[in-house]
Amino acid sequence: MVHYPLIIKKSDPLSLFCAMRFEGKHRELKITAQTITLRKNILKTLCLKQQ
Repeated sequence: MVHYPLIIKKSDPLSLFCAMRFEGKHRELKITAQTITLRKNILKTLCLKQQ
């Protein structure tokens, strides 16, 4: 956490960094994970549904 201010100062303004695409994909996976009833190997199931 100490190095964050230094990285922010060296990089461009934070307004240029956007994580909305990644948040949208994360939201899709969360919704899919909530609807899956089989919890034995949820990562494999999510990967198969993602493709």
